[in-house]
Amino acid sequence: MSQSPAQFAIRTLRALEVLAFTPTTASGIADALLIHPRRARRLLSQLERDGWLSYRKGPDERISAPTLRFVALAAEIGARAPLTTMTSPTLERLHAATERPAMLTVPGYRGSVCIARCVGERGAEPAVAAVAPAHCTAAGKVLLAHRDAWRRSVLATPLERCTSRTVSDPTDLADELDRVRDQGYALEDGEYLDGVRGVAAPVVGPGGPVLAAISVVACDSPLLNREVDEVRAAARQASETVAVAAEHYALEARIVHRLLASYGLRVVDAFL
Repeated sequence: MSQSPAQFAIRTLRALEVLAFTPTTASGIADALLIHPRRARRLLSQLERDGWLSYRKGPDERISAPTLRFVALAAEIGARAPLTTMTSPTLERLHAATERPAMLTVPGYRGSVCIARCVGERGAEPAVAAVAPAHCTAAGKVLLAHRDAWRRSVLATPLERCTSRTVSDPTDLADELDRVRDQGYALEDGEYLDGVRGVAAPVVGPGGPVLAAISVVACDSPLLNREVDEVRAAARQASETVAVAAEHYALEARIVHRLLASYGLRVVDAFL
């Protein structure tokens, strides 16, 4: 039975998700996607011809892996994403108010991903996707606190102890995430990197989904209560910007969620 263009596109993306975590063979892709090995070989061959995959010889089959063309593509997507462009002025104002690096972070597969930041006079800029552990950063904890399925998947895996201050017990972390959700912001204090402190608050989309977190970090200096307030105000401002855009274009909440959410948000909730 032939597959439709939509089926081919979906299978291609799912194959790339598998390959992103580990190089694999056509048989591995066939098993993961529940398709015939011949169809998996054709899919991988097409991606290799187009420059998306490279391969090396394995004991029995070729082993395929993504090329860095995906990194370049992801950078372009992140730079032009509506959520990035709409929140850039907020990041710039937050940086000016606190004189701290200000960042916009979204959920990833196994951690949180910084997609934009403001660190100096050049203003807010897209960030080459920087993945950090979600359980020990302020932004990651905000996102974990509001995304239940992703939270369950993270808590079900061993939590890396990055420093002596990292909370690595799932029960203790779950209790902290409940507090984060109640108080509306999260803190970190040397839990990911020694001497680095941070505060983050959620950016809420129409209908209530938390799309991202806005945060600032401080190195070898304490965060002031004023800076916590500034971050919370910036997150509210970003949420209002998203809501105004939705109202201006008369978009339903579910459509706005799909337009503004980072790639992987839905997949993270349903796939992990």
